[in-house]
Amino acid sequence: MVEEGVVNVTFVLGDEESHGIFGLGAKIPDVMSAVELAFALGLAGNSGTCTCLLDTEFMVWDDNIAINWSLIPSKFLISVGGPGVNLLSLYYNGTCPFAWLYTPGVRSCLYSSLTGRCYVSGYRRYDYALIQLHYDEDSGRHVLVVWGLSRYGTQAACLLLQHYSEYRGILSGAAVLVKWEDSNHNRRVDDEDSVYLVERWP
Repeated sequence: MVEEGVVNVTFVLGDEESHGIFGLGAKIPDVMSAVELAFALGLAGNSGTCTCLLDTEFMVWDDNIAINWSLIPSKFLISVGGPGVNLLSLYYNGTCPFAWLYTPGVRSCLYSSLTGRCYVSGYRRYDYALIQLHYDEDSGRHVLVVWGLSRYGTQAACLLLQHYSEYRGILSGAAVLVKWEDSNHNRRVDDEDSVYLVERWP
């Protein structure tokens, strides 16, 4: 993301319109999370470029996901928002031992093949999130996938990344599964909440 003081990254957000296999759209909090993370990256660099794309601008769902990589200007991508609303997050779902399992009206969970556990959201009280750094050999790009089971998990994961130096102990490995708890009971993600490591790979 930042090399020798130069930032070069493309943020990918889900389209707010219904799209993809589930016909869902992303929400404003995903955008807020991406903006805050982009600001933190900007402070870490001296120059560079930061662009933003909607998943529907370079991806198409037609039984399978097709990606037009030529429309993405940078070699480093950050995908913010879950697989249900962001096609890029869906594309990389299952490329590490932590994956989103979804059955409409039945379950939505973050499943770990390492432990066999299925983590579910306690909406507004606690949530789980995935932070995964993946190298796509086909495109030659590094992709940071960041999402929670709800907007709270996504915001908490982005908060960790904004304060990378403080959470260096958590943010190691290719993928981490974290839990957020609304410690001050104000129904929002902030610095007073608890975010801690649940599982790590490898």
